[in-house]
Amino acid sequence: MTRETIIEKLSHFLSNEFPNQGGVLEENTNLLSDWFLDSLGTLEIAMFLEEEFDIDVQRADINGDNFHSMGTLTDFILSRI
Repeated sequence: MTRETIIEKLSHFLSNEFPNQGGVLEENTNLLSDWFLDSLGTLEIAMFLEEEFDIDVQRADINGDNFHSMGTLTDFILSRI
């Protein structure tokens, strides 16, 4: 799976599940402060990653380094597949 495909899938999921009417979702958009994801949203993303990319997301993986942006999520996904 390519980086572009992963970004596209993440963008589609985030835009549909967590619409942000004032912001533009880009690869480096800060999901926690600029897209306003909360802890429940972070857990929903973790479940999506497990289902969509068939990876195992551990509690320790759910952190600001991995969940900062679509770019860091993509890096995390690529490290697991």
